[in-house]
Amino acid sequence: MLQAQSPRRRLVLGSPRSSSLALRAFRALDRLGPTGRQHRAASPMSRRHGTALLIGLATLVAYPVALRLPIETFGNLSTQDLWHVYLGGTIAAVGIPLAVGVCLRGVSSKTLARVNRFARPIFFASAAFFAIFVVWLAVLKLYSFHMYADLANNLEILWREVHGLGLTSPMFAERHGGLHWFGGHFAPIAFALAHLVFRWLPAPETLIVVQALALLSAGFPVMLYARERIDRDVGYWLGTAFFMYPTIQFVGLYDFGYLQLSIPFLCWAFYSWARRRVLLFYAFVLLALLCREEVGFVVFALGLYIALVEKRGRVGATTAVLGLGYSLTVIQVLTNPSSVARRLIEPTRIGNAVMFLLPLQFTSLASPALLAVTLPNVAAAFLTGAVSVYSFFLYYLSPSIPLIFFSSVEGLRKLARRVVPEIIGPWIGLGALVTTMMFGPSPVSLAFWNDGYKLGEFHATNFHRTHYAVTDHARSALRLARLVPRDVVVSAEQPFLPHLFDRSRLYVFPRLSPDVDYVLIDRKHPLKSGFGETYLDFRRRPEYYYAMIESAPQQWILIHEEDGVRLFKRRRGV
Repeated sequence: MLQAQSPRRRLVLGSPRSSSLALRAFRALDRLGPTGRQHRAASPMSRRHGTALLIGLATLVAYPVALRLPIETFGNLSTQDLWHVYLGGTIAAVGIPLAVGVCLRGVSSKTLARVNRFARPIFFASAAFFAIFVVWLAVLKLYSFHMYADLANNLEILWREVHGLGLTSPMFAERHGGLHWFGGHFAPIAFALAHLVFRWLPAPETLIVVQALALLSAGFPVMLYARERIDRDVGYWLGTAFFMYPTIQFVGLYDFGYLQLSIPFLCWAFYSWARRRVLLFYAFVLLALLCREEVGFVVFALGLYIALVEKRGRVGATTAVLGLGYSLTVIQVLTNPSSVARRLIEPTRIGNAVMFLLPLQFTSLASPALLAVTLPNVAAAFLTGAVSVYSFFLYYLSPSIPLIFFSSVEGLRKLARRVVPEIIGPWIGLGALVTTMMFGPSPVSLAFWNDGYKLGEFHATNFHRTHYAVTDHARSALRLARLVPRDVVVSAEQPFLPHLFDRSRLYVFPRLSPDVDYVLIDRKHPLKSGFGETYLDFRRRPEYYYAMIESAPQQWILIHEEDGVRLFKRRRGV
């Protein structure tokens, strides 16, 4: 087993033999010049620099060509423009880092040392950038009325728990088959969050900050693991890649959820195991299991890896039994193999799978045994019929992300047998940067600045800077939301709900139950989403549902109106 090159305490985690696309590419290009640690200064006309130049030029030519290729769409799965964006972006995210990596093979050790001198400050700068932009943009998203019922639901159950009503959700009672939130998802971590944090700071901003800090903490075990397994600077570069990983950024901006909290717990659990701190490992595993029921399947697979690959039978078996026993819910029954096969080869599923591996240049594939730990979570997501479940924009594959990064570390260790770590770090860091520019939501991405650069076709994929603008209309909506009394039952459109979580009871408009006292609508908000049977119908014919209120003055009194936002109150005795 290859020993860690760091003088710090060495990790003892094994790594199975395999190869990845990146490793094969470097081996092929390696024949063009010196290999391993035998570096020497090369002339500008060297074959290695010529190869790098050719790759770079080919990428620069292929990118605009890809944007104009006559690509056929696949039924209703996507549009032609989206396929152009993803094909061109993938070419850039692979070609540019590969060209730079090959070029670095021909430079002197002193030059590499100068490049890697920036690894540590870049890591901490990227961590600070991640925390600041996620909190800042998520808060702006809240006040620009682009957060919806999911956030309101989490606020609702925490508020009711703090006030002695338990983790109950009247708003989602029909979906969950009862008032208690555990009817939908089993996440006991909510108890701790309610009484340790939310009791003292009951506000939507609290959940935004908690989630951002949790995701921020997850980058540090990734950095420490890579630093001790490969090289100090490679650790910093891979930690930087974590904060640039598009899915991590999307998770931080989309909404708050308990499944997302499994990311830091699983990261710290894996690092604790690598350090053979067994009690700490079990502690983090238990915390991860408390986040949601599906985490147990990843824990089960992790236990199998520890038992079969690392030959630690007792710990592995205990972990596997713990994970499987915790997740007794059947996610999907495979009764039709041909249907499953057709689903797996659908272009959108393949494309989303690529997007989880692309930011790390597919190096996770070089450690298939460790990457296989993600299979239960991945299979449950990718075999479902809903694109939102397996999309790289959303959070359903949160338990898999830590293992994608740790398997990438093992893949990079194999690459380090052929290429010095001083090259690996900048290559993986640049790959992460180009990927987040092409497919991320942060202020360094194309989607943030270019309104015509679309990454998806549903409202959750809009990350243009105008999406976060707190307009005069949004301020009007906030003023009317604050006029709704605390002790009433209110039915409101989804963007209002996170601002109304502490009312007596919430309904998603256009539901008008007999106990509704107030109705809050926004005629100018572009998103129209009902709930349950009205989820899409409200979007198709909003005027039909608005008329239920506006054309019934004998039942509803318009008590305030401002810029298309209307607040109604039920007449007494009606």
